[in-house]
Amino acid sequence: MGSREYDNQAGRLFDKSYGTQYIVEGYKDLQTGMKVRFFYLRKNSIGLWEITTVGTGP
Repeated sequence: MGSREYDNQAGRLFDKSYGTQYIVEGYKDLQTGMKVRFFYLRKNSIGLWEITTVGTGP
């Protein structure tokens, strides 16, 4: 996993490889049925936002 930095002012975790981490509630993975607890979001090479990875968390 990439280098992580915590932004105290925004209260978010930033990973150089994946982008900014967001905590979410009420989402499920359609394939596994497991709850999604967080995702990472970043701008791609043409400036559009993309979800780079999701997770269930501990």
